[in-house]
Amino acid sequence: MTEKKVVLLIVEGSSDERVLSSIIREMNAGSTSIQFELVRGDAFTSNSSAKGKAVVSAVISSFITRTKIPAKQIAFVGYILDVDGIYIKESDVSCEDKRDDDYFQYDSSSEQVVFGSKEKMENVQAKWVKKQSRVNELQSNDFTIKMREHAGTSTRIDIPVQIYFNNITLEHVLVNKILRGMDAEDEKKQIVRAFSKRIASDETPFETAKVFFQKLVPANATNNKQSWDKIKQNPWEHSSSIYFLLMQLGLYYKN
Repeated sequence: MTEKKVVLLIVEGSSDERVLSSIIREMNAGSTSIQFELVRGDAFTSNSSAKGKAVVSAVISSFITRTKIPAKQIAFVGYILDVDGIYIKESDVSCEDKRDDDYFQYDSSSEQVVFGSKEKMENVQAKWVKKQSRVNELQSNDFTIKMREHAGTSTRIDIPVQIYFNNITLEHVLVNKILRGMDAEDEKKQIVRAFSKRIASDETPFETAKVFFQKLVPANATNNKQSWDKIKQNPWEHSSSIYFLLMQLGLYYKN
């Protein structure tokens, strides 16, 4: 079991994992007192009645159980997620029954989400409502999650947690295209592969990523909380708050 402090990054899927993996490798190679860990934990649209903090707590608890790393060693947790359509206005959603019943696409040029059936629209919107409720709960710049210090004790410690976003999806952030459906899977993989290769081939992946994501911070946002506030006002904006995550990681990198 590592005695280093741990910074835990939680991502929704393989695309985010691939993009961040080379950055994590560089940081682990350059840090003597911090271990950076990367895990998956897409649970913000789950059907459970759990609140946002409980969703994040479950992922952290699973990590602790699997790795045997005690909670007291976890210095920080960053959770990265896609915003999807959770802040898109009702007026930007339409249903076209002439399409396939399972049809669901974002049209960023007209800023519309188009569904092929009322049932599909209602199912997706229900997930968005649940995700929005959980996400809104967690947008404070100073929120923590209480966990047992270690197994066998009732003492609890506060673990600082922040959630960060790609709006609307990772591919939207990387190349300003919103891709959906099985037909788009190959293109999505190519986009992520190309970006990951570009980052990994650089001598300093961390700095390269920081420069890239700094350009995607919502206008006039100076911290992560303000970034969330901005995309509520402009839900179609091609933006991300990952830059603020990288700035946070920089506080631990090379320590």
